[in-house]
Amino acid sequence: MTTNTPIHVGGCLCGAVRFSASGDPVGANHCHCGMCRKDSGSGVSTFVSFRTDAVTWDGTPTDYESTPGKYRGFCPKCG
Repeated sequence: MTTNTPIHVGGCLCGAVRFSASGDPVGANHCHCGMCRKDSGSGVSTFVSFRTDAVTWDGTPTDYESTPGKYRGFCPKCG
């Protein structure tokens, strides 16, 4: 019997930064703190996390340290 490993893909609007994550997420959360609301422009942000070794990148996101120890990544071209 074969098992299909799910592949999750996404990226920025302009396509300069793309990612793929294989397997099932290890966690999912919703956050409504002030910083997440400001970052997303919404009343709540939803995050899904994967093991580091399950994620591959095409392009390199730029990191911004929004609060000490908390980094947010975004496309250096389209934001």
